[in-house]
Amino acid sequence: MTERTVRRFEVYGTVQGVGFRPFVYRTAATLGLDGWVANVNGHVEGEVCGEPAVIEEFAARLQAEAPALARVRRVHLSPGRGASHTGPPASYPAPAPAPPAAPGSASPGDPAPGTGPSAGTGTGTSVGTGTGVGTGTGAGVGTGTGAGVGTGTGAGVGTGTGAGVGSGSSPFPGASAGTDLPAGTVPAVAGTPRRVPRGGGFRVWNSAPGRTTASAPREIPPDAAICEACLRELRDPGDRRHRYPFINCTDCGPRATIIEDLPYDRVRTTMRRFPLCADCAAEYADPGDRRFHAEPIACPVCGPALAWDDLRDEDALRAAVKTIADGGIVALKGLGGYQLVCDAGDPRAVAELRRRKRRPAKPFAVMVRDLAAAAGPARISGAEREALTSAERPVVLLARHPRPTGHRLAPEVHPGLARVGLFLPTTGLHHLLLDDLARPLVVTSGNVSDEPIAVDDSEARRTLAAIADGFLTHDRPIRARYDDSVVQFTGRTRITVRRARGLAPAPLPLPVRRQNTPVAGTGAHLKHTFTLAADGRAHLGPHTGDLADEATYEAFRKSYDDLKRLTGVEPAVLAHDLHPGYLSTQWARRQPLRRMPVQHHHAHVAACAAEHGVRGRFLGSPTTVWGSGTTAPCGAGRSCWRI
Repeated sequence: MTERTVRRFEVYGTVQGVGFRPFVYRTAATLGLDGWVANVNGHVEGEVCGEPAVIEEFAARLQAEAPALARVRRVHLSPGRGASHTGPPASYPAPAPAPPAAPGSASPGDPAPGTGPSAGTGTGTSVGTGTGVGTGTGAGVGTGTGAGVGTGTGAGVGTGTGAGVGSGSSPFPGASAGTDLPAGTVPAVAGTPRRVPRGGGFRVWNSAPGRTTASAPREIPPDAAICEACLRELRDPGDRRHRYPFINCTDCGPRATIIEDLPYDRVRTTMRRFPLCADCAAEYADPGDRRFHAEPIACPVCGPALAWDDLRDEDALRAAVKTIADGGIVALKGLGGYQLVCDAGDPRAVAELRRRKRRPAKPFAVMVRDLAAAAGPARISGAEREALTSAERPVVLLARHPRPTGHRLAPEVHPGLARVGLFLPTTGLHHLLLDDLARPLVVTSGNVSDEPIAVDDSEARRTLAAIADGFLTHDRPIRARYDDSVVQFTGRTRITVRRARGLAPAPLPLPVRRQNTPVAGTGAHLKHTFTLAADGRAHLGPHTGDLADEATYEAFRKSYDDLKRLTGVEPAVLAHDLHPGYLSTQWARRQPLRRMPVQHHHAHVAACAAEHGVRGRFLGSPTTVWGSGTTAPCGAGRSCWRI
């Protein structure tokens, strides 16, 4: 029989909060490998024991068959510790405990004693390639609206020293060991054949909280729209989560908006306030369940609850539905902030929303129940259909149908425009509203125009009281502010107008040969956002509105500190606008870092050149304006573009 060996594996990319540990578990079990897996910092690591060729197959599958929400950039195999071990190295920091269970419920991940297999040594590589280029506003270093690079996956090979493998009780003091693979069995998973693992089995360990280093980049998973499986349960009267607004699983639900720190575990999210009931704890611990290690898991017994003043749950939802049906405006607490909702077919309601929100002409986004409802007011291409139904669930700017059918939108929704912004429901709560109201809804940012979207409950009641006729809220805190993403298409070319909920803060690749110095682009004045760039990737911050007052300035500073902490990117250089009156410029000048001033017209042109891969010499001279056939100042040097 071929000698078994122990190999350590490390997987980098967007691999936390996307169902990756359960995927590793099932992959190892299918291949008959023993070992363990855990979230560490912003990546996933573990060890496997088995035949060398099988371990190579395991590593290849981690990249080729990763969950849909994952973005695997590199898989690194290295030798194990060379002896029998019962889990991760004892030198790891002690992790937080497993998700708390409500009194009387089972504790997921109880330890099971055992002995690990004898380890060997060996080397191997896993290879994967891929690149991606797209379009959109936002990304990149510098200031201005910009237009950045797209998305893609990377590849990697390598060897090095590793850690141990095996099964047994947790070496972490006071911690639950994780989830064991029962001896001699593999849970039935759709599309996964049953195989009997040898030795101690495979388990998911609790995560070791963080050692943020430059060699361990951290990527934050964006929120994902409700999946089809959860939607079926939401509408199934026989399911225990029937009409539960906060339904989710490993394939969908809140991520970036609830994460307080990495590695990603319930105890480091805003869901830590909700102890699991016995049923949820059993699902969390069951490798055959869709909610195996789903950190935001919840149900009506143990999860967040809706509220409308003193009303709760279904009564609260009914109050909101009645308010909208009667022509009122509701402030709804969504994933990344509050949203203002009204009947999109009621001209008076839409006009009143414009007046109260101080938004006289800018179009509103409209949420519709499904693709059939979207086809009524708009023409939809195949590419646009894919975007509408994607997990990102962005607002898609669509061509208005010359002969609209179904529910008519009020002209005030998109006055005088040839396009209308439509999107499908993001959460279970959105689906319930649309099911009960059976009409399109205006769903727009919960703010006064050009101010940050409200995320805190007391803040929302203070800033939105003059706009909303009522508040449909809940008791799950929002950790990060993310508005809805917006995209449009030219043919099959997708243009990202706003990179936000569902897309951000997942990084964009930067097509630079070497980037050894982390940089922050502090943003411009209007439609402000910022960017952290390191290791060939750009992490975009939330949109905060026009950076013109104390509210947006504080939102920027908080978002900057939070994203810097979560990603582990510590900028050494700040790129900022030349304008001395911009708050972003004033903030940058107060920081003890090297600064790179950039004229914002130069930033526009440089971003477009980067997006389209324009290379070569740019000529010009410093002047005072940038117009047709003229040039503008570009910092200390000279530049212009080809006309």
